[in-house]
Amino acid sequence: MKKLASLLLLAALPVCGMAQSVDTIRTFTSKQLRRLKPGTREYLVFRQRTERPQYNTSAVWVRDIAIDEKNQQIAVRQLWYAGDTLSNRQIYSLNNLRNFQPLYHRAQTRRSGLDAFNFLPDRVVGADSVVDNKQAGFSMPHTSPTFNWELDLETLELLDYAPNKQFVINFYHPGSKTPPQWYVYRVVGKEKIPIQGGGQEECWLLKINYSEQNYGQFWVSVKTREVLKMEELFNGVMRYKVKLSTPAIPLSPRKPLI
Repeated sequence: MKKLASLLLLAALPVCGMAQSVDTIRTFTSKQLRRLKPGTREYLVFRQRTERPQYNTSAVWVRDIAIDEKNQQIAVRQLWYAGDTLSNRQIYSLNNLRNFQPLYHRAQTRRSGLDAFNFLPDRVVGADSVVDNKQAGFSMPHTSPTFNWELDLETLELLDYAPNKQFVINFYHPGSKTPPQWYVYRVVGKEKIPIQGGGQEECWLLKINYSEQNYGQFWVSVKTREVLKMEELFNGVMRYKVKLSTPAIPLSPRKPLI
């Protein structure tokens, strides 16, 4: 028993003597939500196979945040412009302004059609009132509040960063067969990255390990809390996201995207 107690004590000690604070995210406060600024952000997204780098794709993601004080909602509209017209994507998400809990999510591509979901207190279900919804009969139960993983960039803006801190977040990708799960995001340091005009921006380095081989790392601005850069390795594919300092594409396309 003494040996077991000693092992448990050693396991509980912080690595290298540095205490690690763990924050389990179940909701967000009004103070945290004020960090989410309305307006449009655009990201260049580049994918490349690690073993065959000549195979790559790129896209521009337009993400617009609108705050509706009257209805106490946050609306996030996304347009994904891809090289393949079948992969162009339109996304519309509604969240509760009081706590950022998701309420509704709709996504559409020419290839896969229309998917729409309502987030209920105990499950995520297909929105049966939406015409042509392919997921009308969908249902995924959950036992605790979950956040919309399609809004990870916006969610990460709300966190209270500090050295060596860990965030445990219950994320779910709407429509996925994988149930909502708790994921650990770790602050692993700080780094300055170059920005337009020759300057540098100090960023928190936030990392998630999906498995032993797969990971994602985010550069989150200390000043604005925006995600300026992301690097991800998943099943042999590298993906990079870089926030554009100058918007390149209008939010409203001249012709329908889908």
